[in-house]
Order: sequence, then structure tokens, then C-alpha cells
Amino acid sequence: MCRYRQYLCWLCRDQGVQYLTFRFWIGMWLTTFLLLMVAFDLSALVRYITRFTEESFAILIALIFIFEAFKKLIHILEDDPVNLYPDVPLDHNCTCLPPTLNEHTVSSPTTATLSSLGNYRSYFHSLKLLH
Repeated sequence: MCRYRQYLCWLCRDQGVQYLTFRFWIGMWLTTFLLLMVAFDLSALVRYITRFTEESFAILIALIFIFEAFKKLIHILEDDPVNLYPDVPLDHNCTCLPPTLNEHTVSSPTTATLSSLGNYRSYFHSLKLLH
């Protein structure tokens, strides 16, 4: 439920809609929908759609986690790109100075490589467990 609220807040911010107003209209839609269900006794039909609803929410949750994983991987690749020139020696100076606010800290280029490999390893491992 927390993820739903977080994504709903991001959606409202991106679209320029007020969050509480949007939540109000979601509540009005659900109220109308539930009143129609009660009026026509549609709860008897739930036994036909329960499995479909469960699998739909499971797919939605899985897609959210997959999207977040790729978003974090892209962020890592932008911050710490893959070293495309392995012949050029890397500068590994170790200094013990506190970082300033304007200084951009550059990490090792192997961070992106190892993150990508870990991501792909997890993906293929989950496929293996699936079959």
C-alpha cells in the first residue's frame, strides 16, 4: 500500500495534479463502483475472477520491482560508467580529505560492471527457478 501511495504521489507531481484532489476522485469512483456491485449483487461473481485478480496484482508488484531494479542500474551506469579503455591505467589516489559540496565523487568503473552482472545473474537465476 505504501508503494501505491508513493507512485500515486509521483504521478500527481509529474502531471501537475493535486494529490488530495486525485485521491478524492479515486474514492468517489470506488464508492460508485461498490454501490453498483451491491445494487446488482455482483459479489456472487467474485468466485470467477479471484484467481485472475490475484495474478494481476502479482504481475503488477513484480513489474514495479523490475522497473525499480533497472532504474537503479541505469543510475549506477550514469554515475560510474563501464571502463571502455582497459589499457589506460586508472588513477587510484587515496586521499583523506572531506568532500566539498560542489565536488562530484567519481567511483571505480567496476561498480557499473559488477552491478550489471549482479542484475543479470539475478534475472537468469529467477528464470531458472521458474522452470
